[in-house]
Amino acid sequence: MDALAIGAVAIAIYALCVQVDAFDHLVELSQEHEAWEFDEIFATLMILPVAITAFAVRRLKDALRELKNRVEAERIANDLALRDPLTRLYNRRGFSRLAYEAATAGKQSPFLLALIDLNRFKAVNDLRGHAVGDQLLIAVAARLSELGPPDATVARLGGDEFIMLIPEIRTEVEERKALEMISTSFGQPFRLGQHVVRVGASIGARWVCENWTNVDILLSQADTALYKCKSKLTNEFITFRTSTEQRRLDSSSLAEQLQHAASGPNISPHYQPLVCLKTGKNLGFEVLARWRLDDGFLRMPDEFIGIAENNGIINELFFNILRQASREISSCPEQYSLSLNLSATQFEEDSLVKNIVTVLAEAGISPERLVIEMTENAITSQIDSATKLIHELNCADIKVAVDNFGVGLSSMKILSDFDIQIIKIDRSLVHMLKSNENQQKVVRSITSMAHNLGLKVVVEGIEDIGTADWISELGCDIGQGFYFGRPSDSAKGGSHQVSIAA
Repeated sequence: MDALAIGAVAIAIYALCVQVDAFDHLVELSQEHEAWEFDEIFATLMILPVAITAFAVRRLKDALRELKNRVEAERIANDLALRDPLTRLYNRRGFSRLAYEAATAGKQSPFLLALIDLNRFKAVNDLRGHAVGDQLLIAVAARLSELGPPDATVARLGGDEFIMLIPEIRTEVEERKALEMISTSFGQPFRLGQHVVRVGASIGARWVCENWTNVDILLSQADTALYKCKSKLTNEFITFRTSTEQRRLDSSSLAEQLQHAASGPNISPHYQPLVCLKTGKNLGFEVLARWRLDDGFLRMPDEFIGIAENNGIINELFFNILRQASREISSCPEQYSLSLNLSATQFEEDSLVKNIVTVLAEAGISPERLVIEMTENAITSQIDSATKLIHELNCADIKVAVDNFGVGLSSMKILSDFDIQIIKIDRSLVHMLKSNENQQKVVRSITSMAHNLGLKVVVEGIEDIGTADWISELGCDIGQGFYFGRPSDSAKGGSHQVSIAA
């Protein structure tokens, strides 16, 4: 073997060690310069490592840049999910997380929840315009943020409704002082450029000095107090007291009622359309549970699903809804699908998939028409049982959708590790989509990534044609929201077609 061949082999081995695919180039080089002298070969050997190292460094920088972009996109998505885009305060989702942490530590660290609703805000919007209304909301957010101690939390729940969590409120005297401070702050006008605006506020409060874990009940209690306060049409505050709790907020009484209702007709499915964004045609429905009490009051899932999970009756409730919905969808066109949420507490239920298939067979519909939705958090908190369950569902030809996609910290892991067919982009990622370029980028990136993996993309929370058109332009497949239809007690009326811009 001549010196040139030996040199080519050495360079090829070196290139492989740094994982640079240069072998073919080296072979071509040796063939083109067979007449080189030893000094020329030596010079080449001295220069090539430098060139190869520079190329490897450039490739490494490109990889690091791509990783940084992906991490930043996930950070933006998480921030959008937890923050109100107008005021930059926490939104309802972000506040609920913080409130849950405070509630679970309530016995050691009591706190005050103050639900604040502006008075005469609509009049400001009507008289001054929505731009001034938005400025007012920003000013209110700033004023509330300055009121409490540094560890207080302020959030905007939606519209003109704000909430404050003030920790370390240990006595009724401290509670009253805190509420008076908030109420008094609205006595000063808000200066918004050339406008001076005066608005009052009604405040409903809930002082927590016990070990509460159900944040939804706490918020409902504060809302009850707020409703009473607003009915007086004055700028006041009212605190919800345990002695005034209504029957619908008594969890033990509610659990007993739910135990009797779980398998009966009072808990029934409601159907919200899932619409093709390209054609505007209805493709099926998401099934949402509703509980009608004997007095006619209709309860939403947030009010009883948690109680059903905690009291071990969620499986009974799930199959009650599935049976009713399967019978309803059996008389609809075959292209209509049925989408149903599965609780994380059901992941390890014996014969769950077998029982689902039995219910579908009794109704005479194919398993391929059913989509089981699981939340990101449910999957990542029970990886082993979720993996097994998803495999069983796929084997039964039942599709799996990831609900609330894009708001968790493990979205990418779910796409790579689990055999799913559909992702549902959370409504928080499409709020203010038309005017928020970052939201557009996040939704477009998620959709592109999902399509590359062969997945369908459903977008929740579409409430107007403008958002529907934007979502369609970003490449998403299916839309869901009030624009396409509110939940109805019948699937028969969902065969309409909506207009979407081409």
